[in-house]
Amino acid sequence: MRFSLLSSSVALLSMVTAAALSAPAEESHEGHDHSRESRTPQRQKRPSAINPATPREKALQDRIDRAIVALSQQADTAWHKGDYEGLAFANRMITVLDPQDILAWSDLGWILWAGLNNEKEAEKVLRAGVAANPNRHDLYYDLGFYLYRRKRFHEAAAVLHKGTRFKDADAVTWNVYAHALEKMGRPEQAAEVWREEKKRFPDAPHPDVNLARMKRKGLIK
Repeated sequence: MRFSLLSSSVALLSMVTAAALSAPAEESHEGHDHSRESRTPQRQKRPSAINPATPREKALQDRIDRAIVALSQQADTAWHKGDYEGLAFANRMITVLDPQDILAWSDLGWILWAGLNNEKEAEKVLRAGVAANPNRHDLYYDLGFYLYRRKRFHEAAAVLHKGTRFKDADAVTWNVYAHALEKMGRPEQAAEVWREEKKRFPDAPHPDVNLARMKRKGLIK
């Protein structure tokens, strides 16, 4: 988050902090979808988005950090209750307070298309998240997977390819990139991606399974 955002956050904080800081305690997430586990512990360990230069700036940054943790608790509670609108709102507020909060962009985009069926807004959010965080692989994956699920394979492959350029890109990003290439009718390129995934992630199951499948079908030698 840039200093200009820090200095302009007072009005937003006045609207959301009171409600967020009084949010109910986090409920049990037993049986929670494990792909969307509680984000609150991660937020509690988050470093401040900037290094405040003055005591006043530090005090404001501390308020922002506390609000983000509280909004995360609110989001967890909303998820547990099936309140998708509340979940979306809490995460949207986090992205405003800290545009570098990858988890908030990811969760907001996901719940918009998977829970609220607002695909147009979900794509807008994910693209905004990528624009705000161009040097992180995470949101390239989220946007690429969204496009893949929409069967926009050429667009998905282009986005996922960008995601694989980062050293911390995970095996799942490489796997979906390969699938997008295969869906585009480029089996040899897909096979090369899976081979590269195998080199980077020897224990990943995707390369062996998919390369064997493609050989059986005569798509590759």
